[in-house]
Amino acid sequence: MLPAHLYRYRPWPTSGTNRAKTSLWSCQFYFARARDFDDVHDGHRGAEAVGDHFDMDRFVTMDMLEIPPLLRKYRAGSIITKLTKEIVTDAADRRVLARVERRHRRRDATVLCFAEEPTNELMWALYGDRNTGICFEFSTAFDPFDKCIPVVYLRSPTDLDHFIGEDLPPIDPLLCAKSQAWSFQKEWRLVDPSGRTRVLCFSPRSLTGIYVG
Repeated sequence: MLPAHLYRYRPWPTSGTNRAKTSLWSCQFYFARARDFDDVHDGHRGAEAVGDHFDMDRFVTMDMLEIPPLLRKYRAGSIITKLTKEIVTDAADRRVLARVERRHRRRDATVLCFAEEPTNELMWALYGDRNTGICFEFSTAFDPFDKCIPVVYLRSPTDLDHFIGEDLPPIDPLLCAKSQAWSFQKEWRLVDPSGRTRVLCFSPRSLTGIYVG
C-alpha cells in the first residue's frame, strides 16, 4: 500500500553547488539513468562499457551469450540479422530474445528514488551526507508521487514471475527490484522506461515537511 508520505534524502553542502537547494526553490528533481546507479547490479543491466580493451569481451560474454545458438538454429547468416517473432518460432527462444531486449531497455530507463521513512540512520549516512544533509517529505496525495512503485527485495532476479513471460509489461519489474542487502532502504520509485523524462516538477503543496540532519 502506498504510504501517506515519501521521503528523499539529499546532501546540503555549505559551499559549491547545492543541488538540493536548487531543487527546493525550483520545485524540480532530476531523474537518474538506471545505468548510473551506485549499485552495479541494480536493474540487472548487463555489461557496462568502461573504455578498456575488455569491453567487447564483456559485451559478448554477458549480453550476447544466448544469441549465437539462436543464429545457428535459425540459420541467420549474421549477428546483425533481426531475429523477429516470425523467424523465431519456439516459445523458449522467444523468451531468450525478450530477456535480451529488456536488458538493453533497462540501461536507458530513467528513475527517481524515494524512501518510506525519514529517520533511517543508514539512509542519512549514505544519502544525507553522513547525517549533515536534508530530507524532503512529500504527500502521495499529489501527482506524480501517487504513481510511485515499491521496490521488491529479492534473493535472485529469477524470483520474479515475469521472467517466464514473453510479453513486456509497461515497466520492467527488474527496474524496481534489488538484492535483499538493500532492503533497509524501503524504496519507492518513479520510472520512465523510455528514458525520455529527465525532470520531475512537483507542486509546492506536495512538499509537506523538511527534516534537517
